[in-house]
Amino acid sequence: MTTIAIRKIRIGNDFILVWVIERNGVAVDMTGVTNAVLTVRAFKKDVTIPFKKLTNGILIEFTPAICDTLGVYNLQLSYSFHDDTLSDAERTCTVDIDAFEIVPKSALSDDASEFTVSSDLAIAFKGDKGDKGDPGPMATVSMTVNEDGELIATINN
Repeated sequence: MTTIAIRKIRIGNDFILVWVIERNGVAVDMTGVTNAVLTVRAFKKDVTIPFKKLTNGILIEFTPAICDTLGVYNLQLSYSFHDDTLSDAERTCTVDIDAFEIVPKSALSDDASEFTVSSDLAIAFKGDKGDKGDPGPMATVSMTVNEDGELIATINN
């Protein structure tokens, strides 16, 4: 099991996070998605917050009022987009990531004015017999942090 270092941000700080959502290694143009909802989770607290759609992800402004609890914050984004290959012509997706950790004011922290995280959606396919088709081989997922502190998820088939 790989341990991934996530950004540590002192409680009480404002910061901006850009979350790049990828499908099969290609950034999703979020400007065309619909029904987008962003939920921030910390322990048992869930908060839905506003965000700005970008051509390569979403931009989220975090304030001390949102990040008022110490610990790791998980972001979950649900959204839909037009897809003619489906019977209702709409594909619904949900992706989440452990994005950052809020630490005490006296703790070591990272530069938190603005940073980027990235995650790739895993795609499941139905078998040739519909929902009960034969299962295919499972892909392996590796998570790394690059030299800029960005979390990178890679799916290997």
